[in-house]
Amino acid sequence: MLLVTAVAIAISYSSIGKRDEPVTGIVDHVFIWTQPWNDYFQDRDRRDTLLMICSGFMDILNLIQGARFVLYSTTWRLYFVILFFYAVRFIVQALVILEFPEGYNWGWPGFYSIFVPYGETSDFFYSGHVGNCMIHLLEF
Repeated sequence: MLLVTAVAIAISYSSIGKRDEPVTGIVDHVFIWTQPWNDYFQDRDRRDTLLMICSGFMDILNLIQGARFVLYSTTWRLYFVILFFYAVRFIVQALVILEFPEGYNWGWPGFYSIFVPYGETSDFFYSGHVGNCMIHLLEF
């Protein structure tokens, strides 16, 4: 964990304050670094397959956690955490609206999901998918 933190700090320091040209707009280094993957998934069949697999895993995770809660939980902690997380997320997303990046690639894959909304939404900050998975990881 200490190594991951040190690497994150080193990367962040290497990208702060050393600008040769002025920065306009938002620069997303992770998006730039993963551009080959984004190009690969511009193919609609590949993209839809990935979306269906990830959405399916998200649904399974939430259903299993719900069943664990019903069968074994002795506290309401999990659902208070989820409620707090999404309440704060709602407020942050109402205050921070980001433009769609060039190459935005999210759409309807032809597969319904219980917990994953599809369609173009500008919710790039405060990720519900990552936060939801992290909450469940910590709960497990």
